[in-house]
Amino acid sequence: MSQSQTWVSAWSQTNPEVWTSIYTPTAAYTDYAFGFIRRGTAGLENHFNLWRTAHPDFEATILETWPVKDLGNGRTKHSIRTKNVGTFMKDLPSKKASGRKWEFYAVVDLVVSGNGKIEEVEEWYCREFDAEKLVERDAASTS
Repeated sequence: MSQSQTWVSAWSQTNPEVWTSIYTPTAAYTDYAFGFIRRGTAGLENHFNLWRTAHPDFEATILETWPVKDLGNGRTKHSIRTKNVGTFMKDLPSKKASGRKWEFYAVVDLVVSGNGKIEEVEEWYCREFDAEKLVERDAASTS
């Protein structure tokens, strides 16, 4: 199983220890939608528990992968596009639960160390993933 598939599979189950076991002890997880970075095993476990409590039926699947990039010293970068589904049942620290079923797409970069553990994650998706309808905006007119 590729590191990307391992990451998606670990997100799609409910045991935080399975999820944190795929990371290095000093791993960093950047979530650009909510604007935070979680660091280390405790930070990653907290992130997993917050998300899985808010979305108990969360499931992710890989839709697309890009070629793996060699970063040297045994490190590699894996870039994927995912489809994510769930129901927003409990509040997140900065977002109230809507009770809605949702589906969103994300782009994720994983940097994997020479020992096969993930040392860095960068994830991009729309913060309003559970909106009934997203309002279209002209990017040129916003600052």
